[in-house]
Amino acid sequence: MSTIRIRRSVFALFALLALACALPFTSYAADPQLKIGSLVPKNSLYHRQLMEVGEAWKKSQSGPSRFNVFTDGSQGGEAEMVRRMRIGQLQAALLSVVGLREIEPSIAALQNLPLAFRSWEELDYVREKMRPGMEKKFLDKGYVVLAWGDAGWVRFFSKQAAFSPDDYKKMKFFAWGAEAEQQEIMKSMGYTPVPLEPTDILPSIQTGMINVVPSTPYFALATQIYNTAPHMLEINWAPIVGAFVISKKSFDDVANNSSRLESLC
Repeated sequence: MSTIRIRRSVFALFALLALACALPFTSYAADPQLKIGSLVPKNSLYHRQLMEVGEAWKKSQSGPSRFNVFTDGSQGGEAEMVRRMRIGQLQAALLSVVGLREIEPSIAALQNLPLAFRSWEELDYVREKMRPGMEKKFLDKGYVVLAWGDAGWVRFFSKQAAFSPDDYKKMKFFAWGAEAEQQEIMKSMGYTPVPLEPTDILPSIQTGMINVVPSTPYFALATQIYNTAPHMLEINWAPIVGAFVISKKSFDDVANNSSRLESLC
């Protein structure tokens, strides 16, 4: 648990220094803006850290600037957020593998293999081996990875109590709409996935469309999933792996006007 806390506490600093220091400082005609998309709940730890990134970036600008952090999937699911970055409606996003794979499919190896990792140490080892090549693939496709992170182990939260993975085979699972491969994996294991967007989870539980939500405990509590699906099976199904990414074009634009932190570079 301490490893996760350390990663979270340094996230804002790493992202800020990457934004403010990575590129040369030149004049920029228009007022720069930074729009960050995310699924994180408003006022959660992750939201506060993204706000810290935005505030620090704003202070580093030599002139007027503005930033917005969109929470709770208000800009759509993660696949939609990647699309919005491509057309310039968003400059950056905090994404899990679900969204990152829309940019580079091979990243799915870190999250979409149920029960493949037994500890954070195993995940860190594999991720560090993959990181240089993966970041180059993202850059080649027009995106800069500012920071990597993780959000905990996926557990099963259900309306009815269950005591083993087999107990869930008679229930209906939430599944990311954009993850066709993950849905096939679940079907092959005898589960019934129902493809939805995260914003559909709560009403779908209430109407009985789904009975089980794979989620980290923190996310289940912050989004109130726990209130309607209070039974948790303590199993490390898969880690939620993610990254803070920005489009290369936006990265160049927002860095061009940074001056406050030039002495730190």
